[in-house]
Amino acid sequence: MLRVVDRWFSFNDSFDSWVESQSMESYWLPKNIDIAALEPYRSIVFMPAWDADDTTVFFDINSIDRAAKTWMRERNDFLFSLIPTDIRNKLNRVAQTDDEGKFILPDLACLLFSKPKKGRHLEEPYTLADICRHRLIEWEANMPESEEDQQIHFAMRNGICSPYERPWKWDLDDFGLEFNTRAYYIAQEVVQFLGLDPFTVSLSDIEEYHLDMSCVGCFRYWGCIGRVHTRWISIVTHEMHYHDDGDIPMEERWSTR
Repeated sequence: MLRVVDRWFSFNDSFDSWVESQSMESYWLPKNIDIAALEPYRSIVFMPAWDADDTTVFFDINSIDRAAKTWMRERNDFLFSLIPTDIRNKLNRVAQTDDEGKFILPDLACLLFSKPKKGRHLEEPYTLADICRHRLIEWEANMPESEEDQQIHFAMRNGICSPYERPWKWDLDDFGLEFNTRAYYIAQEVVQFLGLDPFTVSLSDIEEYHLDMSCVGCFRYWGCIGRVHTRWISIVTHEMHYHDDGDIPMEERWSTR
């Protein structure tokens, strides 16, 4: 087990160096375990059958970069697959392409998702950051695993990292995510109301935007009148649950202070 931990720290040092060289938002990057669980790293780091007397293993940053880009490409493909074709076509017009000419999912605030049948009152839609940071909240400990996966979890439970930080590739079929089309169009309206471009504004951009807004259109819902909203996502959630589509222009529903 000591060798596994030593090899893990060696990998993690190289991975941290790779992260420091990246300019994108931290939530948009894979976690260390996401890449360590891929071959060839999983065999080197986790498998006890890996034969090496020297526990000091060098992990090349360029190799990590290639693996991370492949991982992010698969993540983007998965999220793109959830988005309706008409919206995806619009996104492709503003999306950049990677080294292989594939569209990179733009980090836009308006891309919102949900999980069906949650049953929670006034649940906020999931942002891209929510999905990337907390993608494994509902993982069950008794999910079936391969022998290799069990070995990795054994190593994780013995000091490497939380067993709940399971790699994205292991969970694609268990997300239960769906694109929230209504939230997407409402978010676009909110962003435009703030004078921003929904096809360029990122999540970090809008979270830095100072908000102090109150709804003046909820005369049917007395508990909402005058309530101040300082988070853009709470405005989107409020619109989803209390306003009918297009019933009153947004500039007449909201006041800024």
